[in-house]
Amino acid sequence: GAEGQSNVVQIRGSSASQVPVFFDGFSMSGFSGRTDLTLFDTESLETIDVVRGMTSSIYGPGALGGVISLRSVSPKNIESVLRIGSFSSHSLSVLTPINEIGASLFLKRAYAKNDYVYLNDRGTQFEEGDDYFDTRKNSDVLSESLFFKMELLKAFKVSLKLNRFDKGSAGTITNPSFEAREVGTSFFSSLSYSQNHLNLTSFYSGNEKTFSDPLGEFNGAAYSVTHVDRKGGVKFASDSLFGVNTINYSLGTIREFLERGDGLTSIYRNQYDATVEWNPRPFFSGVYSNFSAQLGKVSDSAPLAAIHFSNRFIKK
Repeated sequence: GAEGQSNVVQIRGSSASQVPVFFDGFSMSGFSGRTDLTLFDTESLETIDVVRGMTSSIYGPGALGGVISLRSVSPKNIESVLRIGSFSSHSLSVLTPINEIGASLFLKRAYAKNDYVYLNDRGTQFEEGDDYFDTRKNSDVLSESLFFKMELLKAFKVSLKLNRFDKGSAGTITNPSFEAREVGTSFFSSLSYSQNHLNLTSFYSGNEKTFSDPLGEFNGAAYSVTHVDRKGGVKFASDSLFGVNTINYSLGTIREFLERGDGLTSIYRNQYDATVEWNPRPFFSGVYSNFSAQLGKVSDSAPLAAIHFSNRFIKK
């Protein structure tokens, strides 16, 4: 899509929240469910795998429609890409190895003014006499991204991913906006340890988006809306005589609040979720199982609990 446009995936009629996205083996969907694929730059990816259909026994209870798995590239040489397009759009990315410390770094900055010309009919669709050509305003978008990964002593792996965007909200042609904007940041960090038949991983991720309308161009009163979600957890996996056992524990929060022009702030959503998953996978049997338990609470409602079990047999 165009620069600054969010993109999500739906597979086989499922919603976007039922298609988890994994990046280097980590779920990036967060507790808000949907994953914006524009956070992942194709220049920094080695492979993109798409699995269609229900795979909850392998990837967890959220994978009802399918799964998208992304793998980051490990560059051997410095690579740089410059793109220039219409509507004052341009981007520059750099991907480089840092051999001295066994690391790689990816940086990208993209901008588009999106000042395209359109026919403005002044809201009178059937009266051509007042039509004139106009230029779209407050439609610019700036995005920046960084990804860093490093391997230490052949046992530890560290990764850090940051994204930031700032874009105008132009409104409609008949009701344009000249000051409203949306800004957001997202981050992901992980630390993993692998030795012999043991793997231990910790991760922390988050997203924050704010839409502000300082002049009240959309509803007549100045306001801003902020969405914040955080997710952290640990993953333990071990090989034994009986197979592979994986245990995931994660804790997440979602917070949304509205700030009015008079300075008053109201919180209209608080959500907390804790999830534990166990994936026993016996060797040679072709059986994949997933047991999960989830405890959550939304705002002032009573706590909710859910238990999930799925089983899948794959013939070898």
